[in-house]
Amino acid sequence: MDEALERPIVRGIAGPGLLAKTVVYRWQDHLPVYRQESIHARDGLELARSTICGWHQQLADLVERVVEAMLRDAFTQPYLCVDATGILVQAKEQCRKAHFWVMVAPERHVIYRYSHKHDSAAVDQLLAGYKGHLVADAHSVYDHLYKQGDVIEVGCWAHGRRYFHKALGSDPARSEHGLALIRALPRRTPSPDGHPQKTRGRPPPEVAPHRRRLFRLV
Repeated sequence: MDEALERPIVRGIAGPGLLAKTVVYRWQDHLPVYRQESIHARDGLELARSTICGWHQQLADLVERVVEAMLRDAFTQPYLCVDATGILVQAKEQCRKAHFWVMVAPERHVIYRYSHKHDSAAVDQLLAGYKGHLVADAHSVYDHLYKQGDVIEVGCWAHGRRYFHKALGSDPARSEHGLALIRALPRRTPSPDGHPQKTRGRPPPEVAPHRRRLFRLV
């Protein structure tokens, strides 16, 4: 008797191609499982949304080691970008609020995590063991990291600009001045030979001297 084919899900009938297809549909193409259910039914495949959800839950456990490896590599990068967004989660009585976190190691990884609360404990769980520069908003949930000294705060210009823009109606003169200064901040820094050079992906020690020199002009 031939040996049974190894499947990503133990005792599952779905092969890696179908499993990958449902994952890409749901998370990359933003196609909800109920729509996938109807699409497969139209093609003659009765595939319940509950089955797809069950597959994805088991696949999450399967790839957790890959995600952990991504996280370890992300922690070695010159800086990380972190943000959170609130979501509503279905519950028996009424929907409750929870949060998705996104951690970006530019040019390398985008990692998502989930927490019930948006608090310092969630930040500690997300960034446990990290030492380096952190690009984040000015929310107080990050403040304790900076006091310890292992994590260096990097302010987010997108968040900073937002409040100058909000103040246009109440204090247009100073708001417009602030926005003009932000627009003047260089998006590129020159290389030693004077030619423009993008800063993305370059380590902070290489970028900092050029930016300090150009920022004095602003």
